[in-house]
Amino acid sequence: MKYLKITQHNQAFFDMLKENPRKMAAPLRAHYEMLKKMKEAGKFLDAWFVPGDGRCFFLFDFDSESEIDNSLLLDPMNGTFDSMIYPAVPLFEHIENALKTME
Repeated sequence: MKYLKITQHNQAFFDMLKENPRKMAAPLRAHYEMLKKMKEAGKFLDAWFVPGDGRCFFLFDFDSESEIDNSLLLDPMNGTFDSMIYPAVPLFEHIENALKTME
């Protein structure tokens, strides 16, 4: 099933960035590598970052709740952002289902 994950940098991120920006390089690189592996496995589909806002929108394809949990717990950047995860269906599928209930 597809899931939308919306993240927002939190104060821990900005504190680390202010204290020592170079300290962020290792976790950011590890985060990047984790996402690359997930993309190769077909679990991470795409993402968009909102410049100036600090939010990122990810689209994942997870098979279970444990995969969702692992994506959060094993992320090297965990603790530097707050996130919300929502199940998602394709828009046209949603509209078609809604129309079926109306006809």
